[in-house]
Amino acid sequence: GVGAKVSFNIADRVITETRSDSFTGGSKWYLQGKKLLWDNIQSTYLQGNGTRVQVFFGSQARLSYTTTAHLVTLLRRHYLPLMDLKFLDMYNTFGFYSGNLRFIVNNHTINPGKSTTDFTLDNVREFFPEKAGKRFGYGLFGLAAEEYPVASDVCGVLLCTHGKVIKADFFNQFPGDKGPRIFGLVEIPQFVDFLTTSKTDFVRKGKPGDFEKLYGPVREEFKAWL
Repeated sequence: GVGAKVSFNIADRVITETRSDSFTGGSKWYLQGKKLLWDNIQSTYLQGNGTRVQVFFGSQARLSYTTTAHLVTLLRRHYLPLMDLKFLDMYNTFGFYSGNLRFIVNNHTINPGKSTTDFTLDNVREFFPEKAGKRFGYGLFGLAAEEYPVASDVCGVLLCTHGKVIKADFFNQFPGDKGPRIFGLVEIPQFVDFLTTSKTDFVRKGKPGDFEKLYGPVREEFKAWL
């Protein structure tokens, strides 16, 4: 569940450790020729509950980042809600993550901020999607000062679950030349039940309307804002 196999596109070795109230263990994944093998190992570094993953890149690896700043941009692209104070407060309330969660890159701590300020948003709309009168998420829309505010390859409403950005969406709307400046960030924990294996889109099958009950209210909020 931590992507160890996928890592071997660029890695020679991956060490994983997991500790919980009922289990402690680890694994060492490595290549023997073209065959992927793994061994059980003792957990060494973790002192409390959690998961630790250490990836050893191969000498021929073509990494998708070149500098610390570039790596931070990639982290924001994929985990932006975990770098926003208001979303962190929500995760803390849900009991998912501590409000003190921080990313540290090359000994540099990324301090969370507020997306409305970080991206200089105008026309901000905050909302809490509801189902049967009960809130099931939180989101905001706004118009950024610059085009493609999060990363050069993404714009629109970022649909997230448990802090991970799954996809950007315009809900079949056509915002014209303002499209690249549109910024949205929406967290819906229940989206986790509809993820594809690659976690880059949603499976809309299952009980009739289950996904639409979560997706529909966000779409209608966006249409109204637009």
